[in-house]
Amino acid sequence: MTDHNANSGRGQGFVFAYRRAVASKDGPEHSTTRLVLLALTVFMDPDGGNCFPSTATLATAAGISERSVCTHLDIAVETGWLFKAVAGHNGQGWRRHCYHPTIPKALKEVQHLEAKGTEPGAKGTEPDDIKALKEVQSTKSDTKSNTKPTISKNVHSFLLKNGDTFHVGDDAVQELQTAYPGINIESELKKIRSWCFANPDKRKTRKGAMRFVNGWMARAAKDHRDNGGTDRAAIRSKYDNIEQFTFNLE
Repeated sequence: MTDHNANSGRGQGFVFAYRRAVASKDGPEHSTTRLVLLALTVFMDPDGGNCFPSTATLATAAGISERSVCTHLDIAVETGWLFKAVAGHNGQGWRRHCYHPTIPKALKEVQHLEAKGTEPGAKGTEPDDIKALKEVQSTKSDTKSNTKPTISKNVHSFLLKNGDTFHVGDDAVQELQTAYPGINIESELKKIRSWCFANPDKRKTRKGAMRFVNGWMARAAKDHRDNGGTDRAAIRSKYDNIEQFTFNLE
């Protein structure tokens, strides 16, 4: 098991590099997730060790509700940007979440600090963490002016009941391809995305999202066998009448 309390291989510039990664075009998909992570870095040591701010403290720092903080911390954990654990104080009567910043594996292979112009606090420049936080807050404000949902460009994502986007990770896609070899997983995920966009009253919660995906794929596999590969869209009307697939989760 990885020791998340150890900082081997991390230097004093890790948090700076982490902020750059979060604020980059390859950072978390949702701007609020970026905002929460950047707020969290305020409480981290430079080497990226564990930190213990409460969700109420993070909500104040980010300027959003505590509920939104909890939602986007979970998203960050699911997408590989954060490790979260419950810590206690050797019987002293308190327990709290501790947070450990991580960079997704795919980004680790391409992210690095440039030798010139990347040192924090360079003369004549605004600190990058403050600049990044301002940029994310600006993006968040701009999105409020247009609350109409749009279909994500990412084929592996779809809208949830609360309007957030659920991303099906690459590992999960590979598992689906292994579990349902006769199904075009990419095509089915596109159909799920379109169906959720067109049916806001039937969207799922984050808790039930992957079970919904698995149920969809299982039904698609059965339809493929029973109908000789009939297009999924042509039989979508069967969805609401199939009780054996418990899609309607809270």
